[in-house]
Amino acid sequence: MPKISLDETEPGMVVAEEIKSSQGRMLLSEGVILTEKYIRILRTWGVHALIIEGEEEINESAPIPPELLQQAEHEIKPIFMKSNIDHPVVAHLYQARVESRSTELANKG
Repeated sequence: MPKISLDETEPGMVVAEEIKSSQGRMLLSEGVILTEKYIRILRTWGVHALIIEGEEEINESAPIPPELLQQAEHEIKPIFMKSNIDHPVVAHLYQARVESRSTELANKG
């Protein structure tokens, strides 16, 4: 089951894996049926993608190794040092930049 963009989700879809915030807080558990309210909450918390039950594999690209994600976070964290990473907009920007940098690192290798 692939991750799909939060923008592609619809009420009635079923969450296939627990969803956590970038700070590790559990937002929704596995098996929850999405509602408009849940989708809005996930967006507020900066969730970009989630795994939905029954979705077909769309993207065949290899997952980014955890060590590259850690390296990207290590490089990006100083940029956000003086920012409130708990603020949803800042958390969204931070996560987007980490994902972008980790993809850059994966494509170099």
